[in-house]
Amino acid sequence: MSLMLITGASRGLGRAFALLHAQKKGDLILVSRSKEQLESLKNELERNFGIKAYIFVQDLSKSDAAITLYTEIKKAELNPDMVVNNAGIGCNGALEKISYTEVERLLTLNVTSLAMLTRMYLADMKKRGHGCILNVSSIAALIPGPYMSPYYASKAFVKSFSEALWQECKGSGVSVTALLPGPLDTDFVKASRLQNSAVSKLFTAKPDKVAKTGYEAMLKGKRCVMAGMSPAFSLLMRIVPCLPTKIILTLTAKLQKNKGRY
Repeated sequence: MSLMLITGASRGLGRAFALLHAQKKGDLILVSRSKEQLESLKNELERNFGIKAYIFVQDLSKSDAAITLYTEIKKAELNPDMVVNNAGIGCNGALEKISYTEVERLLTLNVTSLAMLTRMYLADMKKRGHGCILNVSSIAALIPGPYMSPYYASKAFVKSFSEALWQECKGSGVSVTALLPGPLDTDFVKASRLQNSAVSKLFTAKPDKVAKTGYEAMLKGKRCVMAGMSPAFSLLMRIVPCLPTKIILTLTAKLQKNKGRY
């Protein structure tokens, strides 16, 4: 079974990807900021599934962290066949009320580190003639998001970036897939203060179901896949981007402006 690299692996969707791949007897490269959580997950996976898990502690919201991580993995003589760029953070509020540091961390993690890891591993995979990359975007990529503008914009980048690379990779034996999850009951949602929101009432899937959808789409070399939504909500998210932008902006702003209500 292939060796898979997962960022943001210690919790939530990243952990779900790790469990899924381990169940299929695949070895893992697990990346997260928390050494304690990574070690716990490594021990659990190796004990329960008889696979090998390698851990790398790295905060990908820091400048040059992606290059540092890539270099460390190369020194360990590990060459992943599959890469899941899952790590991400969100933010809330009018832009001028979000600290410079928070905006910089979000863009570095959600955009720069993801793009750099994709670039580096895509080159390796093309040289070998095989491999696949899954970049975790969001249904937030489909519309602009007042009061969460950096997050929505970062996920739009991930979707556009990944789809363009899917086209570039045709015939190379390598694929890049964008995964667009709907709202999930994870620590990310709690950190973004969405758990008491109207959006939270749309939760319809657990991380393991979304991971399965994304994993299978990646293996099939699909361009883009949405996951974690009821059929009705999925249809809604296909229709909403077709509405006039002014209407989308007005509705999204009203939905998200007041904490605890959006």
